[in-house]
Amino acid sequence: MKKYNIVYADPPWKLKYLKETKIGFGVYDLPYEQMPDKEIINLNVANILLDDAILFLWAIDSRIPIIPELMASWGFNFKTVGFVWNKVAKFTNGVNATVGKYTRKSCEFCFIGTKGKCLAKMHTQNQYFPEPKRKHSQKPDGIRDNILKMCGNLPRIELFAREKTKGWDVCGNEINNDIDIV
Repeated sequence: MKKYNIVYADPPWKLKYLKETKIGFGVYDLPYEQMPDKEIINLNVANILLDDAILFLWAIDSRIPIIPELMASWGFNFKTVGFVWNKVAKFTNGVNATVGKYTRKSCEFCFIGTKGKCLAKMHTQNQYFPEPKRKHSQKPDGIRDNILKMCGNLPRIELFAREKTKGWDVCGNEINNDIDIV
């Protein structure tokens, strides 16, 4: 099985989506198949890692408490928040926020975990990443660019990918996979 130094993952966390519309608030299902936390945690990601590897893992704030457990299960040690994507509005100076239980939410977090030696060579990327929201859950393309600037042209895979990106192997349920980790 092919092995990787860089793993980029945006798990399909099982959750409901609360949205404000012109007629009020509503709870919606997400527009893709979701997985329970335990199923995501139990994926056999450790089998596809080289001795030195780095993980970039997207999660919303409600999943922060399980990030260390997930990373350990996948073979990584939790390190830090790598990127904070603030979903700015496309046509105003505001943000594109969803309704939360306590505050309006406009940020997603990309956490970093490592295995073996640190692969981050360049430390010039900003953590804060303001960019407009696109399709639901579609992350900014610039994050992948930042990962390559940080780590170089190493074997890399995107888990839970929804489309193929040049130079990246992919694994997801909406595309042809380069490998299977289930």
